[in-house]
Amino acid sequence: MLKSVAYVSFALVMNECLTSASAAQSNIQQEAAISAVKDRGGFFRENWSGLFSGFARLVNTNDQGSFSLHPTVWSLVNLSRAFTRKDTNIVSEEYQREAFLRNLRLDVSLTPTNASKFKIATSQIGFTYAVLNNNELSSEDYRSLSDIQDTYTPIAVYIAGYQSRHNSEFSCIDKFQSITPPDTIFLSDELKDSVRSKFHIDGDLLAGITPFPSMRARMTKILESKALLTFSLSHEYDYHDAHTTAVTLGSHLLFPFWMGETLIPLDFELTGTFADDTTESKSNLDRQTIAIVFGKQFQPLSWLEISPSFSLKTILNHQYSEEKHTSVQLSVTPRVRVTESVWLPITLSLDTNEPRFFGFLSVQYSI
Repeated sequence: MLKSVAYVSFALVMNECLTSASAAQSNIQQEAAISAVKDRGGFFRENWSGLFSGFARLVNTNDQGSFSLHPTVWSLVNLSRAFTRKDTNIVSEEYQREAFLRNLRLDVSLTPTNASKFKIATSQIGFTYAVLNNNELSSEDYRSLSDIQDTYTPIAVYIAGYQSRHNSEFSCIDKFQSITPPDTIFLSDELKDSVRSKFHIDGDLLAGITPFPSMRARMTKILESKALLTFSLSHEYDYHDAHTTAVTLGSHLLFPFWMGETLIPLDFELTGTFADDTTESKSNLDRQTIAIVFGKQFQPLSWLEISPSFSLKTILNHQYSEEKHTSVQLSVTPRVRVTESVWLPITLSLDTNEPRFFGFLSVQYSI
């Protein structure tokens, strides 16, 4: 009888420990996914932040600064969660259902001036929608991690069981859930030795007892292989003359592909603009232009990205007398990583019609 009671008691404890291990693995999976998204460089964060992005153009050749904000609707609805990521289970069904809100981004840009009573020279307000979002991990992506999780489940159960036998009944919950980077591993030396011996772990103990490094690497590669496709609409307004100066429709495609072990992200952008013809006395949107941009991105150093691009612009209607029908512009943007969320992009461009360099320095903040 006592033996039967002891068996039932041990079974209940192990069931609780298995539940604890499963919850901890889920936490590790979530931490790995967040880390993989944060690993995205400034180039990807600029083109689609996923949550929130801001730019401040500090210096340019026209001596006119500006700033812009690009929050997703999700980040505005869940403002505190957007910045802290706390209480945000990105693996949950609720988070998956909110994909539309994360794919819809608002774009607001303001250029200040003292010449207007509103202290604003021009504003650009619009939205961008991501049909394909390269920051989103699907349910299938998470299921592809099952082989990694299966590898570490026996270790999780062993640690949970060891803690329950040598400490309090609930220590398997309290202790095992702490094994998520960057937290310290609160394991006794005896348990560490036992785990090393039982599972033949010779190297780093953290890498040996948690799937975090493997999951992070897998998720990073999955995200890097995803394409981004967005469509946008923006409205530009001149506050000094009080009229609409342009309406722009755009489409943007980031298409990364692997050449062996090398990732090569290609960047295509197509925009059509209905602009105000300044030679006419009345406000209008008769001037139509179309622009195509092709570029790619290199990352020679962990803190440095270089994005060269080639753009072709054609005037379809209401061409000015001094303008050429088609113009070509070459640009390069070195981007220096200051912190995890802050970059300093420095854009230099060459106008091939009237050969001259111009550029600007910006500050980019993305989460």
